Amino acid sequence: MKRFLLGGLLLAILAGCNGTQTDSPEKSQPLSEAAKKYRPVFLVTEQPAGAITVVEAMGKLAPPAEGEAAAPETPAAEPTLMVVEGQIGGMPNPFGEDAGAEFPWYAEMAAFSLVDPATAVEFEGHEHAEGEECLWCTRTAQKMVDTVATVELNDESGEIIAEQADTLLGLEEGTTVVVEGTARMELGRLKIVADHIYVKL
Repeated sequence: MKRFLLGGLLLAILAGCNGTQTDSPEKSQPLSEAAKKYRPVFLVTEQPAGAITVVEAMGKLAPPAEGEAAAPETPAAEPTLMVVEGQIGGMPNPFGEDAGAEFPWYAEMAAFSLVDPATAVEFEGHEHAEGEECLWCTRTAQKMVDTVATVELNDESGEIIAEQADTLLGLEEGTTVVVEGTARMELGRLKIVADHIYVKL
């Protein structure tokens, strides 16, 4: 009898260790109707060619400084199809706590902040205690706000989809993505209306 009980206990332990019975609640949650509809639309399995960084994209779209002539190869500062690579978040909120953005996400909106790769690297090697307020992080993030773009996902009518981007597309903070879409400068910041998003592994 003891051997039978021990054998059953061992099988139960092994079943719990193989990962089939311990899926997280997030993974087991059903997808929303919007997620079912838009994931196949936006997410692609092949990386779009010709990606540039957030800063490079801004340089192409920003109008020339006063008194400077535009370079012949510089496109007009109008909505332009671009492929831009960056990281979702990866830095403290550069807009400040009063901005209302749940950085890098936007509450109940299919949008996220895309950070230039070089900016994300700046914060990778900096360590401090979890939960500790870091003045260096805050000040540096605010200084580098111009290296952050906003990516929006719109529906067929051109309106932003009313679901947070991480749940809509299954995106995670810290992930590097390649965004293909229409880019323009808006109030001094780069805004990209995405057509496709490729998630780099």
